[in-house]
Amino acid sequence: MTYLLLGEDSLAKDQKITELKEEILPSTDALAFDYESLDGAEVDARVLHKALLALPVIGRRRLVVLRCVHKLDAQSKEILSRCAAQKRDDIVVVLEAGDTQATNAFMKSLAAHSKVINVATRKRQNVFDVTNALSAHDPVEACAILNNLFAQGDHPLQIVGGLIWFWGKSRLRLSDENFRKGLEALQEADLNIKRSRLKPEHGVELLVVKLAGLYGKG
Repeated sequence: MTYLLLGEDSLAKDQKITELKEEILPSTDALAFDYESLDGAEVDARVLHKALLALPVIGRRRLVVLRCVHKLDAQSKEILSRCAAQKRDDIVVVLEAGDTQATNAFMKSLAAHSKVINVATRKRQNVFDVTNALSAHDPVEACAILNNLFAQGDHPLQIVGGLIWFWGKSRLRLSDENFRKGLEALQEADLNIKRSRLKPEHGVELLVVKLAGLYGKG
C-alpha cells in the first residue's frame, strides 16, 4: 500500500503519519525494527532500494516514510515507481511531497498507484485566535491554538504583546480586581520570559490559563 501526501500543511501531514504509525506499528519493538524514515533530497538510490525490499521483522507490515519525494534523483524515482506499481501487502510506503498537485509525469505515475491525500494549506493562526478563544470562554481551545503558534515559530514575547492589547480592550468586561490580577500576570510572564526564569513557551501557556480563569469570572 502506498500513500501520497500532497500539500503544504506539514502539521496535518505529520498527524497522518503518526496515525499510520499507531495503526501499523502497535509495539515499541515494531517501531524499532519495522519503521524507516528517509529524505528524498538526501537518500542514496541503493539505500532506498534496500528499504523498499526489506521484509517486516516484528509485525505483518513495514512502514517506510519518504519525505520530499519530488526531490529524488532519477535512479531513485525509477526504483520507487517500480515499488509503487507492485502493491505489496507487507509494506506501507508513505510519500510526502510539497506540491499541491501531482503535475509532472513522475508524480502522476505515483498518484496512479497510490492513495492520494491532499492536504489544503492551513490558514496561519495568530495571537488574535487565542484571544477570540478567551473571549468565548474556551481555555482548552486557547491553549491548543497557542501550541500551534509555537509550532509555527511565533515568538513568545510577540504573543504576550497581543495578550496585553487584548486585556486592555477587555477592561470594561472585568471587575477591578480581576483586571488588576490579569495585569500582574502579564507583567510577571513578560519578566519571566526576559529573565529566562521559565521556558518561554511554558510561561505563556501558564499566562493564558490564568487569563482564562480571570476572564471567565467577569
